[in-house]
Amino acid sequence: LILLGMVSSHYMRGPRASAQSPSLTYSRYEDDPFEKFGFAETMKRVNAIRAEGHPIPVGHPRLFINDGNKQALAQKIITHHRTWMQGLVDLADTNFGKVITDPGNEASEPDGQPVILANALIYQLDLMPGVTYNHTREEYGREGIRHLLDMAAIDTRYGDYSNEYLGLPLGYDWLYELMTDTQRRTVAAKLLAYAQPGDIHVLAHNSPAGVELLGPLAILGDGIYDAEARRPLRERSDRRRA
Repeated sequence: LILLGMVSSHYMRGPRASAQSPSLTYSRYEDDPFEKFGFAETMKRVNAIRAEGHPIPVGHPRLFINDGNKQALAQKIITHHRTWMQGLVDLADTNFGKVITDPGNEASEPDGQPVILANALIYQLDLMPGVTYNHTREEYGREGIRHLLDMAAIDTRYGDYSNEYLGLPLGYDWLYELMTDTQRRTVAAKLLAYAQPGDIHVLAHNSPAGVELLGPLAILGDGIYDAEARRPLRERSDRRRA
């Protein structure tokens, strides 16, 4: 839930124009179609979910977006945030066909991350009335996969003052149905590598502690690396109980 407040900060940014790191906030903006919660409210919701004993969802998409909320989210954007959506589409169109290999650093997110998220969200929410698109829904989805594989081929960096870790796990989840088995395995392997204890590629700072577990959560149940995905989740749970 904490991450849900962060997602939308990525969508309006393309590859960075300067080294200045954008500030993040948990306050809610009227032009932001994603809800943002303060820490106390978030913890109330987290504790309620724990009390209900929700299992890890199966199927895709499951991270932030699912088949139960997509229609309502799309309608909210159409009604109140069409300009925001147009900016997202423009970001995807501007980078259509480009090769982005910037790995990011302690001050900035990888340049390909917001582009993956833009294409993947367009694919999930479909083409909306009143928004100008230059490609089909499937073309945006396949472009998102291309950028996702490019990012999986390099060692990206999230930590210190860089931005939160979302492009790889959300890209995998939101574009899962379009990917081949080989493509899924390629991205899943990278997600598992970043989730290992001691891995230095995903560090908590602007990202909350445990954010690297988005990777195992994205792939668990897909029948690819289920045992490997359970291991970091179990280890983190055991450390919390200890």
